[in-house]
Amino acid sequence: MAVIVAGGKGLRLDPEHPKQYLPLAGKPVLLHTLERFYDSHLFDRAVVVLPAADVAAWPELCTQYGLDGGFFEAVAGGATRFDSVGAGLQALMQRYGDGHTCAPDLWVAVHDGVRPLVDTEFLKNCLEAAFRHGNAVPALPPVESFRYVEAETATEGANRPIDRLCLRSLQTPQCAGLARLSAAWHRAAARPEAERNHRFTDEATVLEFAGDRIHLCEGSAFNLKITRPADLQWAETLLAGNPGDKTAKAAPTAKTASKTILGIDPGTMLMGFGLVEACDSRITHIDMGVLDLRREEDPLVKLNRIHDEVNRLIDRYHPDALSIEAPFYGKNPQSLIKLGRAQGVAIAAAMARGLKVFEYAPLRIKQSITGNGNASKEQVCQMLFRILNLSGDRPKHLDATDALGAAVCHALQNRFQDLAPATSLPAGLKALRATGVGHKAGAGHKKKPSSWESFLNQHPDRIK
Repeated sequence: MAVIVAGGKGLRLDPEHPKQYLPLAGKPVLLHTLERFYDSHLFDRAVVVLPAADVAAWPELCTQYGLDGGFFEAVAGGATRFDSVGAGLQALMQRYGDGHTCAPDLWVAVHDGVRPLVDTEFLKNCLEAAFRHGNAVPALPPVESFRYVEAETATEGANRPIDRLCLRSLQTPQCAGLARLSAAWHRAAARPEAERNHRFTDEATVLEFAGDRIHLCEGSAFNLKITRPADLQWAETLLAGNPGDKTAKAAPTAKTASKTILGIDPGTMLMGFGLVEACDSRITHIDMGVLDLRREEDPLVKLNRIHDEVNRLIDRYHPDALSIEAPFYGKNPQSLIKLGRAQGVAIAAAMARGLKVFEYAPLRIKQSITGNGNASKEQVCQMLFRILNLSGDRPKHLDATDALGAAVCHALQNRFQDLAPATSLPAGLKALRATGVGHKAGAGHKKKPSSWESFLNQHPDRIK
């Protein structure tokens, strides 16, 4: 069995619409999640925990979206996630037992309704781990650095580092025996409300309070939780890039011309390049590789080869834009100067051929691809293989996928602008942009140029 928790308001993403109902690839986020569980054929029944006001409309929603009303049962959630999970567990206990006890061989997976990309293999692995160990909680090692602050809101107070090697980021579904989890929940529910709200944030904390040892199983970087506007954009891209996913088969409402984007990761030892085609909601890989300059000793010869390589790529693929990674400002000024020369030569070659040039900081590219500005090259590579549905071994030099990331970053950043999407911006994101949430707004704010061409038009005095 499964409990799909979607009873919250989720207003951090959209002040007017709960995030579980925001459109994703033409359907509500929650619907994608429910379809993943139904199509996995791993569950006999699923309880969907909704806001109390939405339960009455559930039969109509099932009819509208073709959901199996015999498989999905809707119940009203509570004021907190803890209360909502309890409502879902109680519904299962009443159906498969007497409300207090049930057969010991029944298992339940509790999942967030706004994690719509969970796949069958991942669900199967979580359940199998629970069968072996009594419970299973998917977890990933974090890549960020952490510090512990003494006060919750402190920015300048006492703080100390935390070893991230000892930390894990938890996901759902969190799986356990139905009878065991229900009993643990009732024990936790007997604690004072203030303690419940602070202490019991997921099923792992509930089971641990009851004396269980928590088993961590392998999480997935693609088990995305929709929390921010950018998460909707990632989910759209991942769905569109997976031809095996039925959600990607929806026909676009309008057809736009495709755009070819050349990405460059400048360097004087290895220069990475990558090309993608962006059309409607799809981003398709064309080519990637590196220009190996390590045998060249003369720095001017290296710059000339970079210039020639950019021209060769333009002649072969006729890109519409160049997306280039900005130099990383490290401690060595000589390295920065060399890298800046390489970038300048690539930009000059592209502008001489009439290409629009866009520059992105490494942090922004990583954040666009993985959602984390501190992601490693390996994580960027892994996510690009998923986004673009690539197969085979990763390239020998990850400068190639770094360049490909620059091209994909531009496609993603401009999906709702330069690349003219086939589908309209979700209503929730329209509301966010209209109010300026998440963006600098207000009188006196000057719009940042979107390209070198725009910069020159805005600052003619800078041309000498």
